[in-house]
Amino acid sequence: PNSSTMYHTSLLNYMHSLSSCTNIIIVGDLNLPDTNWDTYTGISSFTQEFCEVAFDLNLFQLVNKPTHRGGNILDIILTDQSNITNVSTFPDLPCGLKSDHCIITFEVISVSTLEDSKNLKSYPIYNYNKANWDAMNNSSFISYLTNFNFQT
Repeated sequence: PNSSTMYHTSLLNYMHSLSSCTNIIIVGDLNLPDTNWDTYTGISSFTQEFCEVAFDLNLFQLVNKPTHRGGNILDIILTDQSNITNVSTFPDLPCGLKSDHCIITFEVISVSTLEDSKNLKSYPIYNYNKANWDAMNNSSFISYLTNFNFQT
């Protein structure tokens, strides 16, 4: 609730840096309780400036139900895309977890062509089922990892 000026500046700078980008999706708890997402206005100067930048970037806010027990929409999805569907909020968390925020789910519909896939880099996919877990649980291996300098 009491975000620092440094956070505000950092967030606004990041938002401004997106001006030359497309396919933007921003998801999270931005903690802007004084925002009216129907009119892209806010009470505080920070919220007002944030809304102006979001409006200038042509970002749509897709969460339309309160995501906080206090009745505010704090957790948002901002995007310039129309391929996000099935946005839902769930106030009850699974497994008895407690939070004053709701869970948000959504789907991104992605369409790619064969030509697009030819330009993608390939990355190795590891099969962890074939790992020798007994050897990795060995105390000398754990000692080696504990003392390994990962900084170099």
